[in-house]
Amino acid sequence: MMGNWKDFYLHKLFKTGMGNGIDAVVTTNYNPKYNYVSRDSNGNGVVGFVDEIEGEEPFPAGTMSLALGGSFLGSCFIQKEPFYTAQNVGILQEKEPLSIYSKLFITTLIRNECKVKYQAFGRELNSHFRKDFTIKLPIKMDGLKFAYDENKTYSDDGYIPDWEWMGNYVKKLPYADKI
Repeated sequence: MMGNWKDFYLHKLFKTGMGNGIDAVVTTNYNPKYNYVSRDSNGNGVVGFVDEIEGEEPFPAGTMSLALGGSFLGSCFIQKEPFYTAQNVGILQEKEPLSIYSKLFITTLIRNECKVKYQAFGRELNSHFRKDFTIKLPIKMDGLKFAYDENKTYSDDGYIPDWEWMGNYVKKLPYADKI
């Protein structure tokens, strides 16, 4: 399986977008209802628990957050609860239901790719994650040939990520049962 990996654009794998971009100073916590996610590398990026903000739609649980800049550039997490975001946080929403294991595989690759190609306060992710950011993933095979997607949903070359392989890989890791 190791030879069948191809580059995929992040924006072809997920619905990518900017977070809410809410400044912490305008949040309150009298009757907190939602997580507040920032560009942090700890606690899944959650830095607070805030009240509902009128006119702002929280992102649903299962959405991935991505720190687009700052000291923790590339911190990517699966959010377990509905949430709002601070400034400079990107959002990745799946195009089809994915297991938490497949998403963990992806978040790890994103973090590692960011360490190599991007840097805080220099080449940050803001202009890249929805345009030219790529990660290498295993592709789905049909016997000895790659499975072909005529709709080219995930790749202009018709490659399909092997979500099942990714999920199974993570499940086989030591302590995967603790996820």
